[in-house]
Amino acid sequence: MSKDVAIIGAGVSGLSAAWKLAENGFRINVFEKEDVIGGISSTFSHGECKLDYGPHKIYTQLDDVYAEIKKLLGPDLLEIEKKSRIRLEGKYFDYPVTIFQLIFRMNPSITMGIGISYLYAILNSKVSKVRDDSYESYLINRFGKSLCSLVFFPYAKKIWGEPKTLASSLAESRVPIPSLSELAKRKIMGDHGKREISASTFNYPRNGIIDLSKKMAEKIIQSNGNIHLGRGVTRLSVEKGRVISVELSDGASFDADHFISTMPLANLIHMINPMPPQNILNAVDLLKHKNLILVYLVISKDHLFEDNWIFFPEEAYSFNRIFEQKSFSPFMIPKGITVLSAEITCSQESAEWHMDEKKLVDIVIKQLEKSGIISAKDVIDSFTKRIKNAYPVYDINHKKNREIVMEYLDGIMNLYSIGRLGYFNYVGMADCMDMGIKTAQNIVDSNDQADWRKLRKTFESYQTID
Repeated sequence: MSKDVAIIGAGVSGLSAAWKLAENGFRINVFEKEDVIGGISSTFSHGECKLDYGPHKIYTQLDDVYAEIKKLLGPDLLEIEKKSRIRLEGKYFDYPVTIFQLIFRMNPSITMGIGISYLYAILNSKVSKVRDDSYESYLINRFGKSLCSLVFFPYAKKIWGEPKTLASSLAESRVPIPSLSELAKRKIMGDHGKREISASTFNYPRNGIIDLSKKMAEKIIQSNGNIHLGRGVTRLSVEKGRVISVELSDGASFDADHFISTMPLANLIHMINPMPPQNILNAVDLLKHKNLILVYLVISKDHLFEDNWIFFPEEAYSFNRIFEQKSFSPFMIPKGITVLSAEITCSQESAEWHMDEKKLVDIVIKQLEKSGIISAKDVIDSFTKRIKNAYPVYDINHKKNREIVMEYLDGIMNLYSIGRLGYFNYVGMADCMDMGIKTAQNIVDSNDQADWRKLRKTFESYQTID
């Protein structure tokens, strides 16, 4: 059996694959261009504080993956009661919003408009063939235009783009509430075995989300695997339908029997030598991402709110979500201070991405003060982190373009592209672990390309539970 595997990227997907392959006796080399492991699911230090790159939670209905996580983290895996809210029309509502809050706390004219709009959507679906051909139409058909315009569409615009340009599959995977009437039924009668729409608790590592990657890295090293930090891959040489070697950022060349890539799909395609056909390059270049700016504020208070995160869909706020690190683990921030982070999703060309840090921080502070979350006088420190390619954008044509690229990669017998960026798959950490573990098992079992193609198609069916 071929035993040498090179893995590109030391994020959750790459490390989980490396861990399981190393346990099965494979010789593992992980190449990571950054100086730290974990990818976007990582933790850094700022003074005495430990902070994540955005809010991360561990919650999954994949029992096998959850069992592996519990074994890895043991007593350091905290159970957290989940609480989140959303700001609408100057008020804070539970999230997901309950039907009773909409009725009794929203302006009566808005509530009436939501009801009329929903009834119209239901009647329209009965008299005509409604189409779920976009994020916009999918949600209007289930919630009515008024509620969508209040909640779903402004939020989607902030993160991904215009709702009518986005795929209906984005709504299917990211909006777990089936419909307005179903929301009301569940509030009154309970879930009764139906798909969960919101978790009541989640898990989180005691010292930050990086602990999950650290534990996998320890397992890899214990099995004589190697993790090379600060050594990225810059080129893949392909001959006769196989990768024969990769070139590293330090100029060295490395060969292996199998190669697993978790780098952005476009980066991978453009590194292949000889260059892929033009239609493949065109398709991969149409797969777009959004960048993420995290604005961190250190505040001279022990705690700000009980929520894990609060959503801000309204256009008046430049950020789409805020979170407080202490709400995930109280062991990461000293007493007497807290750290709030605001997430701003934007394109590479946006003004925010190129904005001076101080100007951006000042805007966020003013908006948070307006919302009643903080007082500017309590902010004692601030800084930002900027992350490229944080969110895959599911536009209407993304599935077609992704499949064109993946079918081309299927023709390279020993190359596997997985993960949020490697498969252009907007999923969570547990799903990324599942991809890594299953890809490793596919290699262990020496499955052929038909088996791999069948397996990778299952990666498109993950569901997100908030």
